[in-house]
Amino acid sequence: MTNPYAPPQAVVEDVLDPAAGIQLADRGTRFGAALLDGLIVLVMVYLPFVLSAFLNGGGPAAAGQVGFFEAVSGTGLALTGIGFIVWMFFTVKFLGENGQSIGKKACKIKILRTDGSEVSISRVIIGRNIVNGLLGVIPLYGLIDVLFIFGNARRCETLDELLEVAETVSLHVDGRPGNAGLFGAEQFAKMRRRSLFLNLCRGFVVDHEALREHLLSGHIAGAALDVFAEEPKSVGDAFTTSLQGLPNVILTPHIGGSTEEAQTDIGRFVARLRDEAREQELG
Repeated sequence: MTNPYAPPQAVVEDVLDPAAGIQLADRGTRFGAALLDGLIVLVMVYLPFVLSAFLNGGGPAAAGQVGFFEAVSGTGLALTGIGFIVWMFFTVKFLGENGQSIGKKACKIKILRTDGSEVSISRVIIGRNIVNGLLGVIPLYGLIDVLFIFGNARRCETLDELLEVAETVSLHVDGRPGNAGLFGAEQFAKMRRRSLFLNLCRGFVVDHEALREHLLSGHIAGAALDVFAEEPKSVGDAFTTSLQGLPNVILTPHIGGSTEEAQTDIGRFVARLRDEAREQELG
């Protein structure tokens, strides 16, 4: 389950303990962890408070009857406070280490980046995860996790499976030679009719002639690209591609990283890598 509170440069997922092999934790395991988190908060924080009130005759305000909150004893408040402090200590500890909640720790679920590396203890990640974790003390807040777990998003096991169901396909692979020709006529034919295609990684990954044919036939409703197999190498060089002139195609330069917002994000990303390197050196 992707953490919706993490910044884009640190997308994280729930995975089983890497010692058993990196793989997505199944929905049942994640659901169990969410329920366990809720049960822990209930027992440690709310149960002493509620039991204290009921044992002292508290109930709905009525003539001659002690109010619920008035019936809570000092012992009940003390146990509630102790329970909250203990819960908060372990919650902050586990979240600070690698984004785990107590329930995920118990279920051996770790939070890893999508590249398989462990989540950094950078201030941004810690801050966002701890705030999110501490909100777990609110009754039923854990249902948010449950809603994500049982949402309609799911991971496809193969590219063919993804092409059959996705309405929009966006490529973001790296430029290693093995990715050349990754997406061609066969893949375009497997895409849903009237779907959209975006290539924002490397031009040689896509067969542009095959893309043109499927755009002209109407099988692909539209496409947007900012990378091409042949690109101008200097100012004044002509830019030509078989996709020029098609009304359902958007062609732009590959300069998204030159915006003010992108440069700010890149600076933060580099600073985070620097901090991680220093933390590793210090042990």
